[in-house]
Amino acid sequence: TPVVLREGWNWIGFPLYSATTLDAALSGYEAQEGDALVGLDAFAIHDGTCWRGSLTSLSPGQSYLMYSGRGGQFCWQPLSLPSARSRRYVSPLQAEDAAWQVDIHAYPDVMSVVAEVKAGDGISLAEGSCYVGAFCGGECRGVGVWNDGLLFVNVHGDGPEPITFRLLDAEGGCYGSPESPVFQAQALLGSCAEPYVLNFYTDEILDGMRPDVSEGNVVREVWYNMAGQRVSRPVSGVYVRQAVGADGRVTSRKVTLP
Repeated sequence: TPVVLREGWNWIGFPLYSATTLDAALSGYEAQEGDALVGLDAFAIHDGTCWRGSLTSLSPGQSYLMYSGRGGQFCWQPLSLPSARSRRYVSPLQAEDAAWQVDIHAYPDVMSVVAEVKAGDGISLAEGSCYVGAFCGGECRGVGVWNDGLLFVNVHGDGPEPITFRLLDAEGGCYGSPESPVFQAQALLGSCAEPYVLNFYTDEILDGMRPDVSEGNVVREVWYNMAGQRVSRPVSGVYVRQAVGADGRVTSRKVTLP
């Protein structure tokens, strides 16, 4: 049964029995530059050649918003035999990898942002060197996922309100950006060819915006070296210790081990 798409936004369901990559599942769809597929916690945009973004797999039983520039239809490409036991959900955002926590089910709408992250001197920041979160007021509404040097953020909301962005570096410093777009439901801000530029100035440290947890309430620790790489067993040297509290709040600080 073909999936019929009208020009613009469409709701589609994923009826296959196994999580499948975008390229495989959509091999029957002739995508063009600017087409997009948006899930609750991730999204992808077609750059004219391939799909790029934080959404890499489609999960059975999930629904997605699909933007088609010209409409048309396609058929899903199954890669496995139907089996209820093979159903599984794949999420690109695991709790232990997020500097801030966000409830993706708290709001009815989503706005997708493709951004290039720069320091105040105009230098693009390296992938994996920092965390970026999108906030409305003091509430985190989205956490960025890096892909091919760009940051992909699904921002959740309900109605127009300003979005602010915060950056948490490997040393635990938290910085703000002067960019503050207004939330728009089912909107795309930036593209792979022309990403939205987020500038973060190193002289604007937001001490009051650092995640904070009580040391006596830590339920899990994650360690990173100074290159931003996660390590399982830190030895002597300088590391960033990320502590997760029972309430989900996170704090990061630089630690020197003898």
